[in-house]
Amino acid sequence: MKFRVADRSLSVKIITSIVILVCLSLFIFSDRNTFLLIMGSLFAILIIGAYFLAPASYQIIDNNLVIWKNFGRKDFPNITQCSTIKEKESFTLRVFGNGGLFAGTGIFWNKKHGIFRAYVTSGKLSDLVYLNTDKGKVIISPVNPEAFVEYWEKFR
Repeated sequence: MKFRVADRSLSVKIITSIVILVCLSLFIFSDRNTFLLIMGSLFAILIIGAYFLAPASYQIIDNNLVIWKNFGRKDFPNITQCSTIKEKESFTLRVFGNGGLFAGTGIFWNKKHGIFRAYVTSGKLSDLVYLNTDKGKVIISPVNPEAFVEYWEKFR
């Protein structure tokens, strides 16, 4: 069973809109300015890459987490723990990745979980699910976190 991603949070929508507007502005004002044209092209490549890497849905297959992206998939074998996140996370630092263009994806760190990967479209606490797998810790944002956890508990 595939679980859709949660609706994009306001912060993700704002960041995405700003980056797209900056890209469009660079192209609009690039008339006879090669630097702005190059910058606009780089922004366009960044936008396309972030879109392709953003999660589209989540699935549990034989106790493995599969994250379906807009292009491709990412597998995390052998889920050992799966739970909704009930309490506010401490300060979280993005180590490497995308912090809000279409989604929050990449490698993050906080005091509670240490190093973990995130594939979220919403930062709302009520949308987040924490998983521990053989490949590491993962936080995702399915449209119905409780149903996702119940599905894992039922079939593990």
